[in-house]
Amino acid sequence: MAEVTAKRFSAGYALLQKKQRSFVQCSLLNSAKERGIDLIRIDTDKPLIDQGPFDCVLHKLNTEDWRKQLKEYSVRNPSAYIIDSPDAIQRLHNRISMLEVVSEIEAAEVKDGESASFGTPKQTVIYESEKLKDTTCWGEELKFPVIAKPLVADGRVREPRRGDLQSVCGRRVSNMTSHPKNDDIYYKILEDAEMPPMSLITNIARGLRKAMKLHLFNFDVIRDTRIGNRYLVVDINYFPGYAKMPGYESVLTDFLWDVLTKEEARSFNNKKETTKLVEKIDFCGDQKGSLPVLSVEKDEQGPFQV
Repeated sequence: MAEVTAKRFSAGYALLQKKQRSFVQCSLLNSAKERGIDLIRIDTDKPLIDQGPFDCVLHKLNTEDWRKQLKEYSVRNPSAYIIDSPDAIQRLHNRISMLEVVSEIEAAEVKDGESASFGTPKQTVIYESEKLKDTTCWGEELKFPVIAKPLVADGRVREPRRGDLQSVCGRRVSNMTSHPKNDDIYYKILEDAEMPPMSLITNIARGLRKAMKLHLFNFDVIRDTRIGNRYLVVDINYFPGYAKMPGYESVLTDFLWDVLTKEEARSFNNKKETTKLVEKIDFCGDQKGSLPVLSVEKDEQGPFQV
């Protein structure tokens, strides 16, 4: 039975409209309300310091002004818990620093007796999109298949369209196909995918949480079949699309309850955190093994990571 308390908690949230529409659904509001947690929208057109008070603040905004407002709010309201630290989130906005954290935890989180291992793929940075088609610019270590993504991962720029990848590779990337929903949006489909060991995923999640000091994130892994049972972390996403996860309302409500009522839940050394693994859920119609991804926007400029 869920814990209840006479005290009510106020959780403010500051999200972009698209994220707000998908995440803050009536089912989540009601689930939180039943546990004594009121989710309140923060008006980003007004100073944060003039709103609340909030027991915690959920946010996914990335502007200098917002970071300054959060810092000021924390100073004046030291008991308010910020989920998550803007400085910690910033590391995920660059794909180089994003994956460096995996290397930091790689040795520490491979336990004795674990049959699988993990790491990061070989990568390089291409600063001119035209050079993506010139394989001589990739360096000697990169071989087919490859994945090309914008270097800046700020929630706005996306992977190049699959058509661009075809022109780079000349063939389909293994285990990835495209299903157009409209001219700009695609979904990745994993067919006959074997899930990695749960113990490995738990170790990676625990290590990333401790190293990054973040609560709300997920990560994407692919299997490197050339080296046996080895998995590569290719992406880490802050505050992902939880609403696509079955039963996300109870998971998020439990999370909020814990950070609001239990000091140990705020510790990044806590080994009792819950890891939620969603396997082979169909989000794209009748395709089995479909996994949700964000929309893919074309014609983005800037350096690419390959």
